[in-house]
Amino acid sequence: MSASETPSGYQDIAEKGFIKWCLDYGFEPIIRCFLSIPEARLYSRMGELNPAIWIFGHIAVNEEKLMRRFARDIRELTCPYPCTMFEGSATTSEQQLREIEISREELVEYWRKVRADTHAFLESLTGHQLAAPAEKSTVPADAPNRGNPIREFFIMAIQNQYIHYGHLDAISRLDTIAG
Repeated sequence: MSASETPSGYQDIAEKGFIKWCLDYGFEPIIRCFLSIPEARLYSRMGELNPAIWIFGHIAVNEEKLMRRFARDIRELTCPYPCTMFEGSATTSEQQLREIEISREELVEYWRKVRADTHAFLESLTGHQLAAPAEKSTVPADAPNRGNPIREFFIMAIQNQYIHYGHLDAISRLDTIAG
């Protein structure tokens, strides 16, 4: 196919480039969305939606957990708050979230550091390493996802960030929808 036959918007990028693009495309919009949510809405559930502060913390903790524990067997996480508060589905109460005095800015800075580590890890990998299972992982050898290629941990982080971006966006638009 010649350059003149290339479809509009077509980009031929390698797998690492595509993963990086998927990670980065919504990164700043997600942060802006989170920062736009009124303080009064940060800690409360909105119907079936988890509290916004929990959702954002979950995005960051989940990414760090996937990149460090599952893909590299680094057990320590760097979250400035108890990481378990942001894992799994939200069982952390509004009162518990308020009691630890979570700083929105500190959570954003934490995710920026996690993302920088994610990028550094991605850049350190070859195409063959992306396609291979992690040599070291906290995932038990007999667990269903243990044999997945390392790229799957990046894909899981990407899916998680965009699923929860939708939740944050819904919370940020409640006044617009209700009004």
